[in-house]
Amino acid sequence: MSIFNWYKNKKEEQKKQVTQQKKTPVIVAVAEKTVSLKSNKETEVVVSTPSIEEKPRATGGAHRVLLRPLLTEKNTLHQTQNQYVFEVAKNTNKVEVKKAVESVFKVKVIKVRIVSMRGKVKQFGRRSGTRKAWKKAMVTVGKGDHITLLSSV
Repeated sequence: MSIFNWYKNKKEEQKKQVTQQKKTPVIVAVAEKTVSLKSNKETEVVVSTPSIEEKPRATGGAHRVLLRPLLTEKNTLHQTQNQYVFEVAKNTNKVEVKKAVESVFKVKVIKVRIVSMRGKVKQFGRRSGTRKAWKKAMVTVGKGDHITLLSSV
């Protein structure tokens, strides 16, 4: 039964860590307003607005957008015209691909074209199956910019 107690203690420790993280919010700013009420006496009331908590965001993300470069014979011919082809995540758009390529490779992107590739139907013995669908992006970089995909070829 000690295994179950260990598992139970581990879960309790995880819950404590989560509650401790929730108890320490990040305060961005606290705004205060002074309001003067007109009556027989001049009084000032200070009203403070509740603090705004900033939630941590997922930053970066270029490794989630650009999955891998596509190195084929056709794509290596396109590289002479400053066009590079990458496999990208299914839910990305042109703007995200442009930002990811510019941040990772430090180049100026001129144009991005995206194509959704349908999965091929393949036969495994008597059964037929489908490979997964994927998305590729053709990126055109500015003149003078170069992306090194393979350094030892």
